Amino acid sequence: RVHDGGELRRVLGDRVSRAEHGNETCAGAQCSACGETRGAGMGLFATGDDRVTAIGKFLRKTRIDELPQIWNVLRGEMSVVGPRPHFVDHDKQFENIAQDYRVRQFTKPGITGLAQVEGLRGETDTPRKVLQRVRLDNFYLRHWSLKLDLMIVFLTFWQVLFPPKSAR
Repeated sequence: RVHDGGELRRVLGDRVSRAEHGNETCAGAQCSACGETRGAGMGLFATGDDRVTAIGKFLRKTRIDELPQIWNVLRGEMSVVGPRPHFVDHDKQFENIAQDYRVRQFTKPGITGLAQVEGLRGETDTPRKVLQRVRLDNFYLRHWSLKLDLMIVFLTFWQVLFPPKSAR
């Protein structure tokens, strides 16, 4: 996760894969230092991806796979509520789509966020989806309050109990 003025931070359960090459660190599915694609076919998971197991579907559906991120909150690397982290490679791509994309990096990433409870989760496969997420992330940052955080946490728990179609 790129954070605090471009510093690359390692957080447990983050969506960043890394490879070390001398003094260079490669992040994401393709290494810019050597051009290597780590684990051919190990890109993002898409709806209907045959690499997802039954256990994986259960963990994702119940959001149990997010539990390791609580450790990151306790360590101070993440917040409970905030913009969700993306792959570092995606950060670079999304900056080209949304001019104000980097504003979201002035705060800690969150386990849940306004974009997620508003149904913008899953694949960001179109520029429109990127712009919608960035708009909601920036709205959250401009209008942050304890009341807004509590509302997002409540809606997150509600959606765990009663998942909307976008979460199935």
